[in-house]
Amino acid sequence: ILLFVVFFIAYKGQQFFVRNNINEAVKLYFIAFLVFAFTFPIYKKETELTEYQDKFPFYFEIIIVLVILALGIYFRIYEIDIRPAGIENDEAGGWFLYHNERRNVGHTTLFFNICKFSELFTQDPRMNLKLMAILPSIISIPAIYFLIRAIFNSPTAIFVTTIYSVLRWSVHYGRFGHGAIFTPIATIFALYFLYKAFKTKNNFMWFIAGLTVGFSWHGVLTAFLLIIPFVLYFLFKSFSQKNYFREHFVSLLAFSLGFWIYGSMIIHNYFISERIYFARAYEVSVFSKDPNAPSKNVWKGIMDNTKRVLLMFNKE
Repeated sequence: ILLFVVFFIAYKGQQFFVRNNINEAVKLYFIAFLVFAFTFPIYKKETELTEYQDKFPFYFEIIIVLVILALGIYFRIYEIDIRPAGIENDEAGGWFLYHNERRNVGHTTLFFNICKFSELFTQDPRMNLKLMAILPSIISIPAIYFLIRAIFNSPTAIFVTTIYSVLRWSVHYGRFGHGAIFTPIATIFALYFLYKAFKTKNNFMWFIAGLTVGFSWHGVLTAFLLIIPFVLYFLFKSFSQKNYFREHFVSLLAFSLGFWIYGSMIIHNYFISERIYFARAYEVSVFSKDPNAPSKNVWKGIMDNTKRVLLMFNKE
């Protein structure tokens, strides 16, 4: 009954989004979140989680995951062969880079390797471009399932993965010929291996964690933020706990070596020119001093951008 109440409140909130009434919509979504959080808490003690996992049938879990995966694949490939390439400007830019085999300094374009690989199976360049997103997006569905399952439990993982597999923007970028799709899948892998590294204290896990964190930098710019909590945690523990740095030096070295494999490409480009990655920040950021910046008031700019994003994700 309470779950029905949660969805009904969220549905009413969605109606307010359609009417551009963001404040009322956010209030109802927040109420729905509180009811859901207190009714279905996902955090339990580790012993309770183990008992809960044992009660959940493994074969039933496999069937549900396969159904979710099939649903996610259907959403990502439906009529993909008749959708025109370059329907958005970012995809059009991706088409230009792929078609002309450009490897400009600002984009390491690792994701175009998928396009080249897909040429072995199809000669349609439009499909080759879109497969750059479709394949990582499909892989990200079981990836996010195992991430949430490892941290919480199977029912929570099923709930989150179901939403992720059909979420509007997850599906959109999963059919979209642009390297942005590398950000969610790389972030999912990075969080999973960081969790495993902290849990097992295994140096190889730390190496893979560094590798995936570095790989996440090859998507969109905001993925740079992923490494900040990790660095701050190590600094805090090193200063607050005696011999912590010495005891974890090998783990930190393994992480750094893994990170350098992919991260060094981005760092190298940054020192050539900071405008490689921050060129648009000079024009569209709320912190920009450019005369064409969207707002002279930083706080107003942040609020306006937040409203636009909420409408973009929920109105249509």
